[in-house]
Amino acid sequence: PGSPNLEPGDRQVTATWAAPANDGTPVTKYTAELSGPQGIVSREVAGTTIVFSGLQNGAGYTVRVRAHNSATPPEGGAWSGASRQAIPAGLPGTPEVGASRVDTPLGGQIRATWTTPDANGSAITGYTVVAQSSGHPTLTYQAGGGETETIFSSVVNGADYTISVTAKNTVGAGSAGVSAPTSTFAPPGAPGG
Repeated sequence: PGSPNLEPGDRQVTATWAAPANDGTPVTKYTAELSGPQGIVSREVAGTTIVFSGLQNGAGYTVRVRAHNSATPPEGGAWSGASRQAIPAGLPGTPEVGASRVDTPLGGQIRATWTTPDANGSAITGYTVVAQSSGHPTLTYQAGGGETETIFSSVVNGADYTISVTAKNTVGAGSAGVSAPTSTFAPPGAPGG
């Protein structure tokens, strides 16, 4: 058979390949061999697709296959070429999120901070940071993959805000981490007299 195509998933890869010409003797099964950091794993399959699961996200894997029919020796025919390397990955983890008011003369600022969660096999490409308060406009900031804080400078004084942060990688967006509510206020002005 030709070299397999690999499709990575979360802790798995799916290998597919084209059936070889059989010259009158049908293929009875295939042996697919996975190579990766845990060594080599061989499995037999009747069709031209196999899923290898329980893999390590972020590690590289290749697969090669060989066909069996009544004309091949017991170990099967010649091996295909190895597939291109595939790297399984899943959605990133959930960041821990904090929020605190920023002391400024006019108030209206909240600092959002978050931890870098587990990337789960694919580098974190960015974060969506959202400040929400009931009855007030929602504020959104798109942070880069290396950022871990931002300041929202147009929050409403005296309103409770929660901050949610969602990490993104090439697979998609993970679950949002959410802060405890926090508010900001402006100190009172000097009394008139």
